Formats: sequence, structure tokens, C-alpha cells
Amino acid sequence: MKRLRYFIFFLSFSVKGQAPDTVQHLDIEPDTGIHFVSGLSWEQLKEKAKSENKYIFMDCFATWCVPCKFMSQNIFPLAEVGSFMNDRFLSVEVQTDQTPKDRESIKKWYDDAKSIVNAYSVNVVPTYLFFAPDGRAIHRIIGVTGKTAAEFVDRAKDALNPETQYYTLIDHYKEHTDDSAFLRHALITALKESDDIDADSIGNVYMRCVKAPLSKDNLPFFLKITGTRNAAGFNFLLYHFREADSIPGDPDAVIGQLTGIVTNEVLDSAFARDPNRVNWRVLSAQLKSRYPMLGEGLMKNANGEFGKRVYQYQIRPAIKDTSRLVDWDKLSNTLKGKYPGYPSGQLIADQKFKYYQSKKMWPEYEKAVAYFIAAYGERIGDMQKNNYAWAIFLHSNDRSLLVAALGMSKEVVDRYPDIQASTADTYANLLYKTGNKEEAAIWENRAIDLAKSPDEIKEYKGVLDKIKNGEKTW
Repeated sequence: MKRLRYFIFFLSFSVKGQAPDTVQHLDIEPDTGIHFVSGLSWEQLKEKAKSENKYIFMDCFATWCVPCKFMSQNIFPLAEVGSFMNDRFLSVEVQTDQTPKDRESIKKWYDDAKSIVNAYSVNVVPTYLFFAPDGRAIHRIIGVTGKTAAEFVDRAKDALNPETQYYTLIDHYKEHTDDSAFLRHALITALKESDDIDADSIGNVYMRCVKAPLSKDNLPFFLKITGTRNAAGFNFLLYHFREADSIPGDPDAVIGQLTGIVTNEVLDSAFARDPNRVNWRVLSAQLKSRYPMLGEGLMKNANGEFGKRVYQYQIRPAIKDTSRLVDWDKLSNTLKGKYPGYPSGQLIADQKFKYYQSKKMWPEYEKAVAYFIAAYGERIGDMQKNNYAWAIFLHSNDRSLLVAALGMSKEVVDRYPDIQASTADTYANLLYKTGNKEEAAIWENRAIDLAKSPDEIKEYKGVLDKIKNGEKTW
């Protein structure tokens, strides 16, 4: 029964250029694939390309990138790839991250690599950049380009055709500032290629050109290019977000994004100056006065994000110090002095009972969790309530605490009776531990009905059998 409880939140990760499901084991003859140039700086490489009238192919990779390794081990060494690339391109590998094991040749490229990453918005790896013999960027490809040599060569051919060259299309957008169709196509292309820099520039022009910027079709584009307070779309959406939120879709998408941008940029700037001394009272007043239109949602988000940084710089180091137990009163006073005006009570109370739980100091844990629920139970979200209720069920025999946990769990299942099997299971176990065997069996049956996998069903049936037989489930 040692389970982690997650409620309602589902995370999905979209990774561009993922490696193929199956990696073919290819017979590759040595020295037949792409010949990558080494020993030259970026400037020297451009001079060499110009003198030899060759294009440049740049493989931007990272040491941790699995798709990058797939390409370098299975595609680039192929004879068909080498035959096409070596006659037309000077090729170079550019490592975008830095590690202690880097060779000296990699270290010499650190500055050039950083400049390239910034100049060409390399935020996904692998990214392939193509340059004309005169040094102009003409094309880019992101992600794995296929499982075969032919697929890669077909994609690389686009770099030699002005009609398919990415940067040739993008560079022409300034000639089409009144052509919303062209700008839309260019914007979609830039977003597809993860080119944040050009997507932002094109999006700003498109927003001024299009007649209905807040239409259902256009709004998603503006959200994608409004990633900072400096983006032109930010101020537009800031003063039109009520109109934008009325568009079908996620009603909180616009205000949620604006709130996140403001919070993170303002707090990151404040903590960058001195992470150990930030005046929350002054900072929160500035946020309220500068962005009143974002309302309480901004302050709630800012409060939570501020707390994450306080935890990172003050609480976490104290908890990680195993040489002594945490002096919570001293830590509380420290936070009051270093972060004036910040209501750190809930943050301290939350970490306190988790700390005692990790130390298996159960008497202290029960006192800490009882205080937390009494003081802040109304403020915590449903996911936290479910998780805290489960932790109490596992580790406490204090009836008053169990009854309080049962109350929290009931709030969750009353609001979301059919959302997740684990919440029904939490409620069933607390009913059983507080003496309500009959209703506990009913809710454990509900957990079985809601279960989505054979393993879950088996687990909950085992719990139900114990409830029926009067055995402990904890």
C-alpha cells in the first residue's frame, strides 16, 4: 500500500525530434558518411566555405540528447548521406551544452556555440542549420529527419532550393507586412521550426495586419508568441484579455498566461539581485499597482511562486542539513527578516509535518499535521487534501486527526465522485480506519469500478477483502 497519490493533474510532454521507436542496426563502413570539420573556429569555417563555394551544414546537438545520438550513430555515417553532403557542404558539429568531460576542441567552441544558440533560437535538439557559401543562414530543420539515408537527404535538399529554404521565406516577411495570408504561413512555419525569435517578430507584424486578432483561429498564435512582457502581444492581450477569454476554448488561457509571465519575470529579476533578501511587501504592492487588471489571480500565483523560491534558498538547505534537527522557530524568524511581509506561516507548517514524516518522528508528525489542517485546511487544493489525507491514514492512529483527514477526503469525493479511483480508495480506507466498515466497503467497490488497469483492480480488490475480513489495510 505504499503509493503516491496524484489527483486530477495529468502531465504530457511533447518532445520534438524523438528517436524512432525501433533503431535499426546498420552495417556502416568506416569513413563513408558525413565528414565533419574540426579544428576551425566559426569564422574560419565560414571563410573556408566561401573560398570553396560550399554550403555549411551545422548539427546542433546536446550530450544528453538521445535523438541526436541516433542520428550521429545511424544516419550520418551512411555512405548515401556522405555522398550527398560532402560534395556540397562543409559540415560541423556544435555542442549546445557544457559538461566537465568536454574535450578542448569543444571548449574552444563554447562562445561560438552560445552565440549560435542565441542568434538562431536553438531551443530544441537536434537542430540542423544550413548556411550559404557567403555565410547567410538559409535553412533549418529540427528533430530526427527519418530512419533512412534517403529521408535525411530529401530533407537536406530543401536547403539548396530557394523555394523551400526556411530563412529565405522568413526573411521576406518584411516585404509582406500587409499580406495576412503570407504572414500567417510564415508564422506557422516559424512556430513549427521552434524559431521563437522570428516567430515573435512575425507575430507582432501579423497581429497589426490581421483584421480580427482575437478570433478563435488567431488567438492561439498570439498566445504562442507572447512569452515575455516585451512581446508586442503582451500589452495587447493585457488590455483585451476579458474579450479574449470570451472566445470558445479555455476561458482562463489568456489571463493564466499573462499572470505566469508577469510573476516569473518579476520574481526572477528580484531574486537574481539577491536571493536571500527580497521585500515581498514592496514587491506585491508594485504588482498590484502595475497590473490591477489581472486581479487576485496574479497575487495568488505570485504568492505561491515566491514561496517556491523561499523554499529553494532557505527551507531546503535547512532540511537537507542532517547534522541537526531543524529549529523551526529560528527558521521562521529568519524568513521574516529576509523576506519582509511574506506570509511564510503556511509554507513552514506544510514543510514541518512533511519533515517529521520523512524522519518517521510520528508524535511530532501528528502534532504538526493537526496544526496544519486546523490553520490552513481551507486554503489547500483538492490534490493536496487527498495526498495529506492518505498520509494521515498511513501514519497516524490519532482519532481526531483521522476524523479531520476523513473530512478532507469527503470534500474531494463529494466534488469529484467519479474522477479517480485513488481518491475513492483514500476515502474508503479512512472510513474503515475510523470504524465505518459498511460504507468503507461501498467506496472501495467504487474504487474498483473506477480503476483503469488490471493492477489497480487487483490492488483494490485486495483492500476490499481485508475490509470484509476485518484485517488492517494500513
